[in-house]
Amino acid sequence: MSHMFDFLNNLNLSGLSGKKYSVSLLDTPEQYGQIIKNMINEYKNNPEILQTAQDITANCMNDDCRIEKIYDWVQNGVTFQDDPLLIERLIAPDLAIRTIKQYGQIYEDCDSITALLGSLVASLGIHVKVAMSQTQGNNLSHVYLKAYVNGQAIPLDATYKNNQIGWEYPSANKIEI
Repeated sequence: MSHMFDFLNNLNLSGLSGKKYSVSLLDTPEQYGQIIKNMINEYKNNPEILQTAQDITANCMNDDCRIEKIYDWVQNGVTFQDDPLLIERLIAPDLAIRTIKQYGQIYEDCDSITALLGSLVASLGIHVKVAMSQTQGNNLSHVYLKAYVNGQAIPLDATYKNNQIGWEYPSANKIEI
């Protein structure tokens, strides 16, 4: 997603139940973050999302365990892959889940991973925020999730297989939505 707002001219949102979202070159990282947050809020009530989250966390007794199990499931089922040049693709969480269940793996970038992880965690009643890191100027360089348990922020960046819960993308300029 590096420098997305430098070259973005097409946003393709897959599987959004007929909803239309658009992003233009003039949109800010905050506006794009709000699109991801809106997607999380829409899909956290989806029966398929809730059932998947409940299945993943069936043996958990607390939110820390639930977050860990969902994080591991997403991290194991998603491999990072940049979007095609000049296209910003954001896949709907239910479509991502179906693809992972059918094929064992899906290839997406950080914003789709954040939407999937956020929808699953939020479906269990855990408060989440979309976190974004910016580089020079107004360029968005990365999107990830923060979950809040007992007032404590827990960074959740499942983008890369070696990222651990609590690891946060290094950036001097961060935004949370």
